[in-house]
Amino acid sequence: MLAGPIINARSASRRCVPLAVALGVMLACISGCDEADATSIRIDLNADGSGTLIASGIVTPSELRPVEAATTGGSIAWTGRAGVVVSKATFKTLGDVSLAGITFEPAGGRPSALGKGMGPMVMRVTLPRGKQAAWSGMLAGASDAARQQARDMIAENPQTSDLGGSIKLTINAPGKVLGSGVSLRARGVSASRSESQAVLQIPSDLASQEGDPIVWHVSWEPTTTPATP
Repeated sequence: MLAGPIINARSASRRCVPLAVALGVMLACISGCDEADATSIRIDLNADGSGTLIASGIVTPSELRPVEAATTGGSIAWTGRAGVVVSKATFKTLGDVSLAGITFEPAGGRPSALGKGMGPMVMRVTLPRGKQAAWSGMLAGASDAARQQARDMIAENPQTSDLGGSIKLTINAPGKVLGSGVSLRARGVSASRSESQAVLQIPSDLASQEGDPIVWHVSWEPTTTPATP
């Protein structure tokens, strides 16, 4: 499960909310003008294969929070907890990263020299499904009940909210994105691109179903070539 402090929020789809950073963990209200931003992975990739990763996910913790323990009187009774935790990390080689089962494979097997002496680069992202899809529960909530609890507490309109209903993966590539294609054709699955960004969106229910892994290919034309060591 994603770890870190939590804050709750409303207005999930109406306005963007600034992020606060503390001890390497980014906290957010449902920030983004899209509810899918609350259950997402974003990778900012450098030409040498290093970069930054930001993962956000729904949490419904059972532990008593400090504000609850410090509140007394009035026969107060806390009835639930929910929030979104956003965690930030850096990595040296994306090809060596496994994110709750999601793997990243650069073309040519050269994860530390993306674009070096090559033409358009291709990144193969493999997302397991079913019992192997730990990433789905960690981002979109461990169960339908957890997602509904989060909607009831966070969303401005829980009846129409799709919070936790889909997961978004974004790669900001070090060059112009040429292609963004996904192996699975199903309702709610989409792969898009614009300028230097590629985006994959997947329904969380589909990720939890047994089946072949989802394979996403992203290609781009490098804008720079790393110097030879």
